[in-house]
Amino acid sequence: MAIIVAELMNVMDRIYDRWENAFWSIRSQDYSPADLARDWADGMMDAAYLTLLPGARLNGLELRTTGHLAIARFIVTDKTAPMTQVVRVDGALGVLPDPLTNSALPQIPAANYNAVLALDGTNYLYVTLNCPAIDAIPTAAGVYAGFVRDTAPGNTPIARVIVVWPG
Repeated sequence: MAIIVAELMNVMDRIYDRWENAFWSIRSQDYSPADLARDWADGMMDAAYLTLLPGARLNGLELRTTGHLAIARFIVTDKTAPMTQVVRVDGALGVLPDPLTNSALPQIPAANYNAVLALDGTNYLYVTLNCPAIDAIPTAAGVYAGFVRDTAPGNTPIARVIVVWPG
């Protein structure tokens, strides 16, 4: 029973922390409709988890929630200049980019794009795609994707990079 109560408190804390952060972002005018949709969806999932948790623990089911995964999407039309996307992440200690892969084509090495956390290290990830370097490699047209991982133990993904390359 103590495990159920502790997990209920964790979920309640997560709900209140999410909306506290949302209201602070609204006050600083740094809150987009996409952030609202994400917070609303995550809040509904936490509420569903909260209602199912007592029954799940008593009946032996295992329920888990997952965090938000940001997506940096590049549609390349000009291969002569680097492109940058800024995405909001849940925070990380550092970043480790994976190669961008396509199931049927050779991969784009991770050295051809750069991922950097904002100075505060918690909210924003700057992803810069070095288009001229990728164009110098014979890269076929297609959709390439990879993860940017946290350098903390476990290397959990904090963002996904998707590149639509014209060839």
